[in-house]
Amino acid sequence: MDEKRKEAKKEWSPRWSLLTAIGSAALASACCTIPLLLVLLGTGGAWAGTFTRLEKFRPFFIALALASLALSFYMTYLKPPSNTCKPGEECDESKGKMAQRAVLWISTILVAGLIAFPALIPGTGAGKQAREIEGGKTVVLELKNLTCPSCAVSVRETLLSMEGVKKVRVTFQPPEAAVTYDPTAVSPEKILAETARLGFPSSVKKSEESIR
Repeated sequence: MDEKRKEAKKEWSPRWSLLTAIGSAALASACCTIPLLLVLLGTGGAWAGTFTRLEKFRPFFIALALASLALSFYMTYLKPPSNTCKPGEECDESKGKMAQRAVLWISTILVAGLIAFPALIPGTGAGKQAREIEGGKTVVLELKNLTCPSCAVSVRETLLSMEGVKKVRVTFQPPEAAVTYDPTAVSPEKILAETARLGFPSSVKKSEESIR
C-alpha cells in the first residue's frame, strides 16, 4: 500500500508545478488587482501602495508561472510514464491521465486569466465625477509606475475620494491624470502626496484654470 501511494505521488508530481504556476500568476496580478479592490472597498492608501510595489516583480512572476506551466505540460504529455505495474498485473492509466490533463488545462486557463486580468479591466475615463465648481482649477499630473489600466482606475478612485477633488481623468498612455479641484479645500501638494502614498509618485505637468 505504501509503495502504491509513493508511486501515485510521483505520478502526480506535476501538481507542484501547477501550484507554482497558479501562485506566481496570482502574485503577478496582485500588484494591480488588490490595490483596485482595496480602493473600491474604501481601504486604500498605505495598504494599496504596499501591493503596487510588487509591480517591478511582475515580469519575474509571469516568467515563473509560464515556466512552471511548461514543466507541467512536459511532465503530463512528454515525460515517459513510470512503470508502476508489477509483472502479472493489469494496468489502466487512461483514466488517471485524462483527469491529470483536465486539471492541467483548467489550471492553464486560470493562470492565463490571472496574468491577463489587470490589462482587461476597463475604464480609465471620467468615472463618477462631480460637477465642476466655479473658481475651480485643473492640474495635470505626470504619473510614475502606471503600468496597467487597473492602476489608472485605482488612482482615479482614490483621488475622487479626496475632499475638494471634483473631477479626475486618468489616461494609461500617456500616464497622466487631469484633476479638477477646489483650491480652497485641497492643494496640488496634497494631491501629489496622495498619489505617492498609493504607490504612483507624480509631478505637476501643467496647471490651469478650469474651463467652465
